[in-house]
Amino acid sequence: MNLIEKIFNLFKPIGNESIKSIHIFKINGKYKVATCYKLDSGIYISSHPVTILPENVELEKLSEVIFRSLEESRMLKISEEDQFYLGTKGYLKSLKEKSFKNLYTKSSSCAVSLKNNCIVVQLYKIAYNGRGLEEDKNKCYETAFLEDNLLEMTNFIIDKLTLNEKLNHI
Repeated sequence: MNLIEKIFNLFKPIGNESIKSIHIFKINGKYKVATCYKLDSGIYISSHPVTILPENVELEKLSEVIFRSLEESRMLKISEEDQFYLGTKGYLKSLKEKSFKNLYTKSSSCAVSLKNNCIVVQLYKIAYNGRGLEEDKNKCYETAFLEDNLLEMTNFIIDKLTLNEKLNHI
C-alpha cells in the first residue's frame, strides 16, 4: 500500500454501518425535527425535510414525523451533497430561528438514531458559551426498535427530551 492509499484509508469512514439519524429541538412550545444525512467523509449534516410541530401535537402525528424523517435519513452520494447542504443561514431559516445561540440556549435537544435495530437517544448540552452543542456522554439512552410500537418509542424520546429540559432548567 502506497502513502496516498494509507492517508486515504485514515479518513475513510470505519465500516459500512448504516445509521439513520435526526435532530430534535424542543423550544418555545414546539418540536423541530431535522433529517440528518451522512456524507462520504463520515460526518452528518442536518437538512430538509425540517418539520415544526406544536408541543401539544397528537402523539401519532409526532411519531409519524420522527419515523418518516428517520426513514429519509441516508448516506449521500458525493454528487448530492451540495443540494442537501443548507449552510448556516439556510438551516436557521428552515428551523425558523434567528441564531444558533438562541436555539442552543433555549432548547432541549437530542439526536435520535436507528442503529443495529435499536433507537438511540443522545441528549445534547450547551457548549462553547452557548455557541454550540456537544453530546452529553452521560445521557445516552437506547431501546429496542419495535416497528409495531412506534408510539411507545416516541414517548421514550419525549421523556428523554423532557428530562434534559428539566436538568438544564430550560
